[in-house]
Amino acid sequence: QGILLAGPHSSGYQFVVSELEIRYRKPALADEMVQIESAIVEMRGASTRWRQRVLRNDEVLAEGHVRIGLIGNDGRVARMPDTMRDQLSALSAAHAG
Repeated sequence: QGILLAGPHSSGYQFVVSELEIRYRKPALADEMVQIESAIVEMRGASTRWRQRVLRNDEVLAEGHVRIGLIGNDGRVARMPDTMRDQLSALSAAHAG
């Protein structure tokens, strides 16, 4: 069970990117197959911080962190509902081992 980006909006919430940090190490070509790894490394009341990596086989092409906040339809910061927190906790780096 995933969380669709449209899902929170339809229930009164939206995800927004509040911080983005990325380090490009090597280029990838448009026709290459790459793998994207993504895991939550921090959960707060109204935001999550994700570690992401782009790999070609075992070679790291890019890596970074992104903070994603939650806002209500009124545009104000919203505390994450417990059901959403439970779904996202399955994506945490600590949960993955």
